[in-house]
Order: sequence, then C-alpha cells, then structure tokens
Amino acid sequence: MFLESWASRLHPEDADRVFAALTAHIERRDPYDVEYRLLTKAGEYGWFRARGQAIWDETGRITRMAGSLQCVTDRKRAEDALRRSQQLLRDVADNTTAVIYVKDADGRFLFINRRFEQLFHLTTEQIIGHTNHEICPREIADAFRANDLQVLARNSTMEYEEQAPHDDGLHTYLSIKFPLCDHTGTPYATCGISTDITERKRIEQTLRTHEEQLRLALTSTEVGSWNWDLQTNQIYWSSLVDRFLGLSDGARPRTKNDWLALVYREDRESMARTMRQAMDHAGADVTFEHRVMRQDGGFQLVYLDG
Repeated sequence: MFLESWASRLHPEDADRVFAALTAHIERRDPYDVEYRLLTKAGEYGWFRARGQAIWDETGRITRMAGSLQCVTDRKRAEDALRRSQQLLRDVADNTTAVIYVKDADGRFLFINRRFEQLFHLTTEQIIGHTNHEICPREIADAFRANDLQVLARNSTMEYEEQAPHDDGLHTYLSIKFPLCDHTGTPYATCGISTDITERKRIEQTLRTHEEQLRLALTSTEVGSWNWDLQTNQIYWSSLVDRFLGLSDGARPRTKNDWLALVYREDRESMARTMRQAMDHAGADVTFEHRVMRQDGGFQLVYLDG
C-alpha cells in the first residue's frame, strides 16, 4: 500500500529513472541515492533526496529496505536560479560583437565568449586554463599581461587601447578591464570587454592626413580658410587670413559685425546683403569679393569662396 501511494505521487518525468535506480540497487546492489519530485499535500511537486539500503538474507533474497527522505526543494530552486542566471550571462556574452573574457590572477583564461572563439579560431576547451603567451606573439602577450596586472594592483576599472593579431593583420581594440573580487574585496581575476576600433582608427588617421594635406595646400598657395557658424554667428579664420588683413590679435572667434567693420565702407552694403543671402540659403555656395581696410591704413582686395 505504501509503495503504491508513494509511486502515485512520483512526478511522471521522474518515475522511470527512480524505479531504474531502485532495481539496480536490489538486483546489483548499486548504491541507492536519487533525487526526484513528489506531489505534496499542498498540491505542488517538491524535490526530495532519497537514500536507501536493502538487507539480504543468506540466500540473497531481499528481506527489507530502510532509508531516509530529505526535502531539497529550496536547494533545487537555488540551483535552478543559478543555472538560469548563468545561461542569461552566457546568452548576453555570446550575442555581442565585443570580445569578452575572464582571466585569473595568473593570467589563465577562465571564460571566453563566442566572439573570441570566432575571431581567434579557438574553442573554449582549447583556451581555458591557458595564457595569452600561449596563443599570441610575445610582445602582444606582454602588453596584455601588463594591463591585467595594473587592473589587479589598482583594483579598479581601466581603459586601454590594445592590439591583437587577426588573419588580415593587427587590429586595434578599446578594452574595458575591471577586477572580479571575492567576499573580502580582494581581486582574484580580471574581466575584459574589448571592441574592435580598427576602422575608426583608420578613418581618424585618414582625416588627419587630409587635414595636413589641406594645411600644406593652403600654405603653399597663399589661400586662407574660414568658417562661419550661423547658429552662434561666430566666424573663425586661419592665421593666413589674419596676415592678409594685417591683424595681429591671434586666432579668435569674431562676429558678422566684426567682419563688416573691416570691410571698406563703400563695399559694406553689398557685403551685408551677400551675408544675409548666405544665412537665408544655408548650404548654398557663397562668394565674397570686397576691399578691406588694413590696420596700416592700406587697402586689400579679398576674395572669399565658401
């Protein structure tokens, strides 16, 4: 009667596994230690751990069986919550274009995400327990290690630009690294989140090159540059324009009225009209040609194109 009542309360998904363990214990004397779900009086399934020991007579026939039953529902719930949390972190880490990794205090990898595997053609099994010096050129590995040690020593979040080898050459990464600490606050590992900024660095370098080429071109052809911010009404121009105008007060922002004050009085009306047209038709090409009064009392013909 007890066996039937107990069996009727077993969760359907656990029944075969539990009876298989019971049979193995009786027939082969395998240890009987199994966890399963039982329907409780509250109408809900709870988790229990059952351990038992059969007693056999001299002929090998089982005469009785005794054991214990322990409720482990709280532990199972905690384990389930931990699994969900770990899976959540894994899903987040594996569905980002950033490279994410964790290394212990000795520099050995404890965790890498899918992006790491894809970029460096290494599986988790191949990298866990190994160091950067085992997978990267020495100079690069030394730089990684130095940054990791600095994070551990300062016990704070740090930001670095780091280089890593790819199939098409070195790539530049922006790495955010921070310590992982135990319950005493002592760091035991570093976690890194690295984003590939190679293309951004290339664009920045191209822009710097173009700016330098423009500067050289303007200098060699005696052409000054200017910039008029219509929202703030401030006008900026290069030092070469200052030289054209005979000014010596340095590169500082000026206003439309400052500019008009430099224009020869007979040209101011047409100049102001052209300026108003420029403000009314932002984005259109504008050409200014006028005379200016130099500080030495002379005149200068200025041709401005924008």
